[in-house]
Formats: sequence, C-alpha cells, structure tokens
Amino acid sequence: MTLPGWLTGADGPAGLPWDTLYAGLSGLLFAGVAVGVAGWTRRWTRSGDIAIGWAFALLLGTSGLLLLAGPFVSAADMGWVRTGQLFTAPLALLLMAAFLARLWRLEGWDEYEQRAADLEAGIRYERQRLERLREENAELARQGKEALRENDRLASERDLALAEARALQTRDEDTGLYTRTHFVQRLREEFERTHRRGQLPSPLFIALRGLPDDNPEHRAELLSRTGRILREELRMPDLACQFADAEFLVIPCETDVRGTAALARRLYKQIKRALARAGDGGDGTPDAVFVLVTFELNLQRFEDFLEACERSVEAVRRQPAGRLNRIPAPLNGGTDAYPSRP
Repeated sequence: MTLPGWLTGADGPAGLPWDTLYAGLSGLLFAGVAVGVAGWTRRWTRSGDIAIGWAFALLLGTSGLLLLAGPFVSAADMGWVRTGQLFTAPLALLLMAAFLARLWRLEGWDEYEQRAADLEAGIRYERQRLERLREENAELARQGKEALRENDRLASERDLALAEARALQTRDEDTGLYTRTHFVQRLREEFERTHRRGQLPSPLFIALRGLPDDNPEHRAELLSRTGRILREELRMPDLACQFADAEFLVIPCETDVRGTAALARRLYKQIKRALARAGDGGDGTPDAVFVLVTFELNLQRFEDFLEACERSVEAVRRQPAGRLNRIPAPLNGGTDAYPSRP
C-alpha cells in the first residue's frame, strides 16, 4: 500500500507533527464515542447511577481508537497499541456483560414499578371502597336508630291504645261479666240512686272454694261457669263482676235485703249443681260461700261504700259454706255516715 507523500513526511499538514495530529484525532474520536455511548446509557437506564455505562463507554472508545490506530502507527510503536488492546478489550467485554445485566435488571424494575403502581391503584380503590362502606354503615346505623325510635313510638301508641281499649271494655273475656272498672262506674250510679232514697245497695259476695291451684285451665273453667250462671239468672239491671281472685260481687238493683237473700238461695242451687258436675274430674268438688254484707250506717260517700266492699273480701273468705252468711260492713273510724232507716 502506497501512502501519499504528505502522510509519510516528518511533518503533517500545517507543519504539525504526526504524533500530535494522531493524539488530537484520537481524542476527538474517543470523546465522540464516549459521549454517544454515555448518552445512550443515560437514556435507557433512566437512573442516576451510570458508572457502569460511563466505564463501558470509555473502554469501548479506547478500544476503537487503538484498533483504528493500527494502520497509522509504525512498527516500532505497535507494541504499546497491542498492549492497550490486550487490556481494554477484555475489560470492555466484562463491562458489556455487566451493562447488559444492568439493563435486564432495569427491565425487571420497570415491571416492578408497574406492579407497584397497580398495587397502589388497587389500594386507593380499596380505600375509596372502604370509605363508601363506612358511609353506608353510618347511614344504616342512623336508619336503624330512627327505626328503633319509630318502633318505640309505635309500641307506646299501641300500649296506650290497648289501655284505652281496656278502659272502654265493659265485659270480661273469661266470665262474661262486667269488668271491674265498668262495674265500679255502674255501682256508683246505683249508689247515688239508692242514696237519694236513704238506702244503700245490698252487696252479695259469692266466693268459690276448693278451686285447683295446680290446674289453671280447670280453675278458669269453674270461674267461667259461675259467670255464665250469673249472667243467666240475674236481671238486666243487676250488677255483677269478679271482684277478687275467686270472689264475685253481685248488686241486685232495686232489691231489698230479703230479695237479695232469695236471690242468693236460688243462685246457690245453680252454682252448687254446676260445681258438682265440674268436680267429677278427680280434682275434688268445689263449693261456694254466699255472704250478704249489711250496713248499719247509711254512708254519705261512694268511696266509703266501695272501700267497705273491698275490706269485706277477707271476712268473706273466712265464712263457712252451705248457708247464707251475713256480716256487717267493716267501716273505718273516719267514715261519714248516719243511721240507716229501719
């Protein structure tokens, strides 16, 4: 190969030595290759840690320069070129391997970042869903409290309506007689009517004995039969109710003591017969006690008359069965009364 004369002379263009020109050209080539490789590494690694990329770029540029410098260096100077190639080529291969491993890890990092982004998006979604659930739970709790308040209000209204219905009810469901509340109202009217004529109603107590305590159904049946007999035998104006546990109170209207006694004898026969039939079940035969309460004083107030009837219940329970008993009305010391008419 024949080179131009200006390449084989001692001085190159512009009178510069070839060594100087070679060094300058090598430096420019080295700088261009290094900057290109470093920029490419910076772009694809997207990381501030690019030491491996810079080192690989330097060694790659040096190896390229040494390879290009072979044809232009004399045989005497080829020793240091070959030595440089022997050192830089293996190092460049090692750094290339490290650089490729780095790129592989970076690709895995991209996947990790994608998974992390997906996980963060999932966490945000779950947080939003949790907030919605909390709001829904709070709304349900508020509605539940409102429902409880409404239920309490309805229960109060129901209890009030039941109380009003019981107050308006005039007949007992079990015996068919007047309820105690309605009986007391009718008894007040009867007391005022008889009191205007200087008399008092004649209370007749009918107490049942021998009722089974261990058989509530049979006990209720006996009370119901007694109430049915009273409804059938009493007149329309007469008053009757289950005044206590097993005690009935009968007020014959417009009837004196003799008429009340005759009514008691008639009722005793009917009730005794009914109790005898009901006692065949083996629980024993119940009996009835008839007690006529008499008043030696004419009471002025209905409350005193009602209190005397209530206090007579204990005395009625102590009376014997089989006959009509008469007991004086128990009056307290502060009762407003005057002697009854003969």
